[in-house]
Amino acid sequence: MMIMHAFSQVLTTPRYTFSVMMSMVIALTTLFIAVTLTYSLLFSPLPYPNSDRLVKVEFAQYDENDQFNVEAFNYPSLMALYQQRRHLEEVALVHYAEQLLLSHVDSPKVNTAFVTHEWFSMFDIPMHLGRGFTHQSDNTLPVAVMSFEHWQKYSEQDPQIVGKTISFGKASFQVIGVTAAHFNEANLAQFNQKTGVWLAWDHNLTTHRARSFWWNRYSNNLMVARLPESETIETVSLNLSQEMNSVWQTNVKGETYFDGWHIKIWLTPLKAVLLGSSRSLVLGVLAGAIGLLLMVLFNVCNLYIAMLATRRHQLVLRVALGAKKKQLYAQLWCEGLLIMFTATALAMIIAHLSLLYGAPWLATLFPHVSLLTLSWPIVVMILASVLLLNSVLVSVGLSRFPYQGLAQAMAGATKGVGVQVSAQQINISVVSQLAIAMMIVSCLLTVAWQQWQQIELAHTLPLKDKFIVQLSDTTGSGEAAQQAAYTHAANVLEALPMVEQVSRSNSPLGEQLITWDLTLVDTLKKVTPLGKVVDYRYATFFSQTLLAGRFFDVTDVQNNANVLMISESLAKQLGGIDQALSTRLSFNIDDPDAAMQIIGVVADQVSVNGSRTPSFVYRATQGRHYLLVHLVPGHSLSKVKMEQLFEQHQPGMKVFRVQSLESQRSALLLANKLLLWVSICITIVTLVLAAVGLFGVMSIRQSAQRQTIAMKRAIGAKNSQLVTEMLLQFGRVAAIATLIAVVGSILLVNYFTTAMDVWAASFCIAVCVVLINAAFWVYQPLQQQLKHAIGSQLRGGKE
Repeated sequence: MMIMHAFSQVLTTPRYTFSVMMSMVIALTTLFIAVTLTYSLLFSPLPYPNSDRLVKVEFAQYDENDQFNVEAFNYPSLMALYQQRRHLEEVALVHYAEQLLLSHVDSPKVNTAFVTHEWFSMFDIPMHLGRGFTHQSDNTLPVAVMSFEHWQKYSEQDPQIVGKTISFGKASFQVIGVTAAHFNEANLAQFNQKTGVWLAWDHNLTTHRARSFWWNRYSNNLMVARLPESETIETVSLNLSQEMNSVWQTNVKGETYFDGWHIKIWLTPLKAVLLGSSRSLVLGVLAGAIGLLLMVLFNVCNLYIAMLATRRHQLVLRVALGAKKKQLYAQLWCEGLLIMFTATALAMIIAHLSLLYGAPWLATLFPHVSLLTLSWPIVVMILASVLLLNSVLVSVGLSRFPYQGLAQAMAGATKGVGVQVSAQQINISVVSQLAIAMMIVSCLLTVAWQQWQQIELAHTLPLKDKFIVQLSDTTGSGEAAQQAAYTHAANVLEALPMVEQVSRSNSPLGEQLITWDLTLVDTLKKVTPLGKVVDYRYATFFSQTLLAGRFFDVTDVQNNANVLMISESLAKQLGGIDQALSTRLSFNIDDPDAAMQIIGVVADQVSVNGSRTPSFVYRATQGRHYLLVHLVPGHSLSKVKMEQLFEQHQPGMKVFRVQSLESQRSALLLANKLLLWVSICITIVTLVLAAVGLFGVMSIRQSAQRQTIAMKRAIGAKNSQLVTEMLLQFGRVAAIATLIAVVGSILLVNYFTTAMDVWAASFCIAVCVVLINAAFWVYQPLQQQLKHAIGSQLRGGKE
């Protein structure tokens, strides 16, 4: 009976019900998603055995000044640590690659991972068919395991796939298993990248010659280990650093470049590695959700008190009929429960659908998105919070409507007992909402500004009508013949009427580069810029600006001349642009013929993440697998067209990938665009919630001052004077809120990696936007009162 009465009563206040419900739905949806992200990514264990003891093992080099140089394993150190496996319970290796599946009719590009047999036991990889790598011999045998998705897509769910052979390049592998569909991969290269096929470790793409180099680094070769239960990360890192440094020092002895250098072994929890920079984003989302929730709580509290004021006569009547305070509390609690329960149910549905259908976008920001789901602990916690909130609201509301006051009002002892809200409480409410809104909006504007700058800067790269073509020669011929084959492929493309030019270089977008260990021949100073090999057309292809000297020419590339171009940043490190020209750098200072002369300095090139590239050095060399193609406007390339072209002119050449550089840039900027739009949307929601709350609380204030305002009008006060008085009162409150927001923003500024001027500008804009929005909605209740006749207000008439 009470529930039905509460339901009917809720329907009699549709504006209040809709406002509270929508505010709570927005806040609770955001909170459900934020708490789910936080719980799943930060607190719940990874879905692997003893995941709290899984670590990534990293090999870091330090120069003679004990300054960090680079983090990447050389192949001999990697294998030495794997074979010794001292201080570690279990060790597994992985080498990530992209290869053409030549045994398939379409020769698709496949993400592959060369792993040791421990990889399958370490991650407890479930199998759908066959078996995984389980024996030491699986490291050397030409065997393969398919992912369930790859098996579905490229093997047509063949139930007899185990025992059949697949081919990548010149190598063939026997399929021994298919992983289960529900397996969640821990991909160390890129958290949203899925491996299609796992291959035996010994067949990885590190060349046999490079496997003996102690001085080189290969970022594709990675190590994961499980710590013993009794050991800590710090202890094991120290022990491994001492032992491996001794081994490395022994093997680089005689290499002048590494005199005084040493190495350290870092152990990083696997969860932290997979999460990466997403941890800060998760915490930022949670902080924003809590801020929105606080704003909504203030709004709902104010709206609730305003709603009770409109029901004054109804409550008085209930008291006259003998209702006790507990009965009033129960009635109001049931009414609130209906609204809160409905809002919570809607929020759960919206949050679930957002996590389900938003997974492709979330996957650009967070790892293991498939594991994100509303769990019972989260639901129970938020439901308990909602029940507590409902109880608090009813208690606060009834405290503003004293039971004795209602009884006296019915007896006629007092007239018009209503909501009792002090001016101080109203001011605190307004200050809190304004300060929270300013901090949230300033943070969101900072994020939006950062993403916008990165997107805009990335779009300064001239990429229109430009494509990257990745090729693979399958003829199996020698090095000279392969070089001739790729030269012929470039000539075939360049002969097409729709092609303006072809550069035998790789795209700078998303390219994995490593630093080059170079020494200045004259001063023996060491520098470690990022290195890239390009041909003589690369600079004009990307419209690089020449600051001094000259670009590479065709003879430099054809003769593999010992010449270099460097970026402006590197030139400054070498003493300035003029001094850098004609400077010689060398990989091997003991070999006079290895010296390379700097012939040109170019402006720093924009990278895809919107920042300027660091120190860069370019070497004149014709690439093999990659061709950059600039088309005549109005034309396009596709993989099918390229396959048909090479099938006709060069059958042994397979097309690995054809992609426009604009689409490549768009894909790499997807996370930036997503953050930009999310920031804008949450900013709008914050302003709307602030408007609702301020309108509610000022309505209460103006209602309490109704007769005072009427008397001022009666004695001659002009409407403009009343508005000015209201704005001055609001200005004092706004000043206090701004000061609080300044302090809060100073505490938050370290959270953002942005320039102080950008942060200050974002804060000033946020303050202006919030205050203008607030002033408009603060004015609305007064404006409504000023429209009514003075006599009606003095008599306590309806407004």
